[in-house]
Amino acid sequence: MEIAGRGIAAPGDEVDPRKDRVYFDGTEIKYKDSDEYIMLHKPKGCVCAASDTLGRKTVLDLVGTERRVYPVCKLEYEAEGLVILTTDGEMTHRLTHPRFEIPKTYVVKIEGTLPPQDLAKLRGGVEVDGKTTGKTRVNLLETGKDYARLEITLREGQAQRVRGMLAAVGKEAVFLKCTAIGGLKLGNLGRGMSRKLTAKEVAYLQGF
Repeated sequence: MEIAGRGIAAPGDEVDPRKDRVYFDGTEIKYKDSDEYIMLHKPKGCVCAASDTLGRKTVLDLVGTERRVYPVCKLEYEAEGLVILTTDGEMTHRLTHPRFEIPKTYVVKIEGTLPPQDLAKLRGGVEVDGKTTGKTRVNLLETGKDYARLEITLREGQAQRVRGMLAAVGKEAVFLKCTAIGGLKLGNLGRGMSRKLTAKEVAYLQGF
């Protein structure tokens, strides 16, 4: 066995599979590390991407890993909430492809109140980008003198679609937060904080 740059390996030589290239009889031995799964509470003003041409802070700046993880179930720059970062390509595909219809839950604050007829429209379906949304679960959480807080669960699209639905009834979201992906909830994880998913949580997401 030979380690690139170090020559023939001796018994007891330590190998770092993430840095060292190891060969046996001229053939490189590929090391399959276990995938990594991270939950992040993305704050507002952070790009949900691996890099940004404008030099803005990205979600990778907030997680403590040297692995090449990718954000899935992306949130726009002005939104906050639950984002999953992983090295698992198959899970990324399942969580992002429309045909799997993974439900995502958002808490939204709007300016002004929401009349019952507009609430009914949101639940029954409105036109966004030339297409009518399906029936949507919308709960009115709180109503103030000049604002309302809603919980919206979709099986199609991302946070931008929530903004489009609200625009269809003449409302604008001044706060938008993803609180759950399916049954996986953000919980009390603080803004900008992250943690590794438990084995149970990973198994749940892989089950979609």
